[in-house]
Amino acid sequence: MQLPWEQLSAALAARDLETTAGVSEAQLAEAAATLGFAVPPWLADLYRRWDGVPLAPPSRLELAGAQPQMAILPLSRALAWSDVVVYAGPGAVKLFFFAENESDPLAQFVDGPLVGHVIRLEHDGGGARLLFRDEGELLHAVIALVASGATSLDELTPTMEAGLTTEADVLVGLAAAKPEAVKDLNEASRSLVRQLAADLLGGSDETSLGELLGDDDIYVRESAELQLRRRKDPAAQRMLKAYALQYDAFAERCRAALQRAGWTVPHEPDDEDAVITWRALAVDEPGSRIHLGLGMFYERRQHADFEAWLVQRVKDLKQRNELKKSKPRP
Repeated sequence: MQLPWEQLSAALAARDLETTAGVSEAQLAEAAATLGFAVPPWLADLYRRWDGVPLAPPSRLELAGAQPQMAILPLSRALAWSDVVVYAGPGAVKLFFFAENESDPLAQFVDGPLVGHVIRLEHDGGGARLLFRDEGELLHAVIALVASGATSLDELTPTMEAGLTTEADVLVGLAAAKPEAVKDLNEASRSLVRQLAADLLGGSDETSLGELLGDDDIYVRESAELQLRRRKDPAAQRMLKAYALQYDAFAERCRAALQRAGWTVPHEPDDEDAVITWRALAVDEPGSRIHLGLGMFYERRQHADFEAWLVQRVKDLKQRNELKKSKPRP
């Protein structure tokens, strides 16, 4: 793939954006040693030219020591992300973090069925969003961003939109949805790959989406459910109805166990438009009301001691709430 370095250079020059001299081969080798894998070839090529791609001239805050707005982070800042995310260490999927937007990092898959894809990770949750299929799409979007005069990655325009997938995307999604694709990954990485597999399927493969809808991981189930919700056909509606009935049965099982333990657990109507995966159960007296997110412990439903575990969990949550209420406010 021929990458548009000259176009990017011209866009930077047109806005008088000063770049920092590129890094050395020794620095790239050191980065590979830190990561445990080589810097992706296109990024290595970029870093040889410039140590990052700026989006704006230095501001007063940045001149005083704040971090500048960057489309591509300097190598040292990019490497720092590997120490603060869960996708690192044994069993982690290989990701290179190259940008950040309001504390959400952007990264590219270095291997596996999603190799080349660029994603944005939510720093405050387990979610992720597909942005680009490869570095070519990303760099053309960066050039457009720089040329537009934008100063933030908020204005970066992805080429992958939710619910709009190609036949090639579906094939990638099918590969990523296979159990063997994630068998050697740790829990966080497994969840990430299967979430994105659901997004790539785009509601087109009912068998694979059905399997993802039954996954133990709440974020994988949510991704599969959202893809089915984008469809209006009878097959998708049947799958969603069956999923809702499973959650209803699980909720009734939990309600019965908690009522036997002495709590009041009212029946409250579910919002039909709300995401099934995130349904909650209200638990009233004795003690203050708490809301249990069913999806957070749905994965334990097959455990022999589930009901005893659930009762103890509610006891702990109620006690914690009472302790908080009893503490004097400063």
